[in-house]
Amino acid sequence: MTRAFRLLPDVTPDAEAGRRLRRAGLDARALDVHRLATAMNRDAESRRPGFSVEGIPDERLAQLAGDLYGVGPDELEIAARMRGISGADALISALRPYYLLAKYNPETVAIPLDVS
Repeated sequence: MTRAFRLLPDVTPDAEAGRRLRRAGLDARALDVHRLATAMNRDAESRRPGFSVEGIPDERLAQLAGDLYGVGPDELEIAARMRGISGADALISALRPYYLLAKYNPETVAIPLDVS
């Protein structure tokens, strides 16, 4: 069995994500998570001179993404595509600003979303 996720030609992934969050009544929660992640990143940057989320190794991000999705590194590409993300690189890029929050406060970033 094959599972595919498609967007309409004029719909961006960000717009689709926003639509699904609004439809599920989770847009305010997603905004809270974004604010918390931003605050945590700024705090880390102020406490550790030279630290930046851009410097977090891709391997750590891939490991966290695999843990979140329950897949191994070799399955991350498919797991991303099944969720409407263009691939593992895009997933890692999208996860980067949320890494610290997701790594150290996983319950905070848990937003259940029906992907159907």
